[in-house]
Amino acid sequence: MMSEVLLHTGVHCSIRSGVSAPEWISVCLSNACESKLCCALSVCSSLQEQKEDLRKRLSYTTHKLELLESEFDSTRQYLETELRRAQEELDKFTDKLRRIQSSYSALQRINQDLEDKIHRTVSQRLLQASHSSPHCQYRTSHFSHRSGRTGRAVTS
Repeated sequence: MMSEVLLHTGVHCSIRSGVSAPEWISVCLSNACESKLCCALSVCSSLQEQKEDLRKRLSYTTHKLELLESEFDSTRQYLETELRRAQEELDKFTDKLRRIQSSYSALQRINQDLEDKIHRTVSQRLLQASHSSPHCQYRTSHFSHRSGRTGRAVTS
């Protein structure tokens, strides 16, 4: 982009935008500007344009950053809420699992106690029956062998 600066003295100085200050001076001198003032004003004008352009960019970038910050804050709040909800659900399930495990352990103990009680009762009945008949003695030893238990005497 070419622009011209008209000094109050009537001297023209052509300048190109996007050229650094030392280059402006050499452009002015190579174009045979009569006054150093022309070059200084040209550089000043170019810097002023750059400053305005940077100010606009900064304003736009600041606005974008504010929008991003707002979006980030709302997303963070949403995620924190979801995290709290998920943590509460996890706590509920953890408590439920502990209760189920406790119930399962209690049922295992009850089942074991019942198995032992049944085994004692059957053993006592078979022992009583074996004293009354020789045929029952065979059944007693057969039962003890099948259940994997030795013919131990169980007292209640």
